[in-house]
Amino acid sequence: MEHITINNKYLIFLENNNNCCNKTKSNNLKEKYALKNIKLIYMDNLSDIKSLNIDGKSLLYDDLDIPKYGELYILLETVPQNYALFFNYYSFHIYNYKLKYYTHNFLMYLAQSFGAKEITWNYYYKNITNTSLEISNKVSKDISLEGGLNNVDNSKNEITNNLTINYDNNGSEIYFQTLINKLNWVYNVLSEDDIKNINLNSDKINYILNKIFIERYLSNNPYFIYDFFLKNEFLIDFVRKRQSGMTSINQEILFNNSHKTIYEYYLEIGVDFFGSINSKYKKNSYELNIDKNIYNIKFYETEQLEKITINNIISEKTIKQIKKDIIEDFNIVKDYIFEHYNVVIKGTDIYGNILQKFKKYYSLNKDSINEIQIINFIKELLLSHNDDENFNFIRSTLTDDEIERYLNIIPHDFFRYICKKIFDSYMTSNMFYKLINDIRILTSKYDKDCRHIDIIFILESSYYDDNEEVNNILNNLDGYIEYKNIQSKMELDKMNQEYRNIDRIELINKPDGNNYANCAGIYIRNLNKIINKEPVFLNDELNRFIAKSGDSWIVTGTQWLDDIIKESVDQEKYFGGFHSSISKLTVLALSKWKEYDIKIVR
Repeated sequence: MEHITINNKYLIFLENNNNCCNKTKSNNLKEKYALKNIKLIYMDNLSDIKSLNIDGKSLLYDDLDIPKYGELYILLETVPQNYALFFNYYSFHIYNYKLKYYTHNFLMYLAQSFGAKEITWNYYYKNITNTSLEISNKVSKDISLEGGLNNVDNSKNEITNNLTINYDNNGSEIYFQTLINKLNWVYNVLSEDDIKNINLNSDKINYILNKIFIERYLSNNPYFIYDFFLKNEFLIDFVRKRQSGMTSINQEILFNNSHKTIYEYYLEIGVDFFGSINSKYKKNSYELNIDKNIYNIKFYETEQLEKITINNIISEKTIKQIKKDIIEDFNIVKDYIFEHYNVVIKGTDIYGNILQKFKKYYSLNKDSINEIQIINFIKELLLSHNDDENFNFIRSTLTDDEIERYLNIIPHDFFRYICKKIFDSYMTSNMFYKLINDIRILTSKYDKDCRHIDIIFILESSYYDDNEEVNNILNNLDGYIEYKNIQSKMELDKMNQEYRNIDRIELINKPDGNNYANCAGIYIRNLNKIINKEPVFLNDELNRFIAKSGDSWIVTGTQWLDDIIKESVDQEKYFGGFHSSISKLTVLALSKWKEYDIKIVR
């Protein structure tokens, strides 16, 4: 099997027994045609075409088995070579048809991909052909007979029709990903610092990113290839219009082709190289094709398209799959930016974007989403950290043990409350990172066997609010009453210790209080006078003192002071007076009175 390599766009096949030129002339001819991007292939018999091997692949010509002698074949690169098992070469007519057919299908594919609702197109075709033929023959060295055949064939064909096709709303990730004015749930690969470092304006940045994303999108399609898209101004123009947010596009695709047959090339290079040794053949063929499609493409309204798109993302992909897609986008952009601008980008927050996606999903489907779905989403997001691979755009993460401990301890109703606050907040991602911070702090601060740890996790949470909903959650927890009692006692002991050494207090008569026995005034602690093991507070001007009696504080006259002191040395002394505190077991500075307020005098 013969193996050849083709780097040209055009092919011409010639049989050796029909060519008069020698090897040198043949090579010269190959070189001249190569300048026109045409490869000449000489064969003993064109029927041996199947034995040719082109880079390990077969050739197909006009979908026939055997090519015609001396006809120009054109390569139509509509399938990436790594997908195709053969190379497709077509004569001009079929090439023209295939090109139009492929371009039409490509546009329909792009329209559907970008959220088309209805496509209506008008097709107009006009063909004009003019052909002339001349043949001459040389009988001998001195005698020549020339016969001319001037056959002028003019023909004209016209076709026109109208067609319409409708599409279901299947959403469009590629539309929202390449939309110039991006929505907040679409991942922005480049951070503000990245954009500053690249030092390009926003239009250029958008162009680069959209170019990358379109190439990535088409790379997953074995039929519609990116290289063809790049060379087709109609397709590029259509996509740019859609990326600007247009919801209705009128797109005209015009094929206005003038074509001369390959024999015109023969004449330019030298007709003597072709035909038999005794004959010259000259044929001029001119053809004009006017092929025009006018498309009117209407797209789904952005809100309708957005809802289906975000629903597809959240319902059909796991968080890990969403993260994987984002990371792939990041890596592609990162490599491109580094290669072309020598800048290493850092990217933006991945968790924040996933939260924005789910928040949008939540806002669009509030009536159908239950709290369990929200809770499970937050749990899955927390547990998805282990494949982050230390990307700069992913904030510091937690260990599996920290997450599992927290989720096992935090009461379900309060975690539900947290999830709701995250999605109701304008700063969703910041609220989520508060949760991460809570988990890290609380799991490191408290042992899992700590008494009342579930209550502590609520009260020390960044999400704790002293409101009815949270208080109801706490009141329904086993042990909360016990916890409150313990905390109250601890707090009281702490305050008593803090205020035990206050030296001066003032009894201030309340506006509606009864200042019986004229007791309002400043009282000074006297460490030398002790009643029931507590110092006495004296007001010498009023002849009044305050001392401890049982669980209360009593204010009475100093005429009884010495006797009460003596009687309380060896035992608890209970006594009465003019007024008594109504609070129990507190230091004087913190005590409550029916007729008075206590003021600490510094």
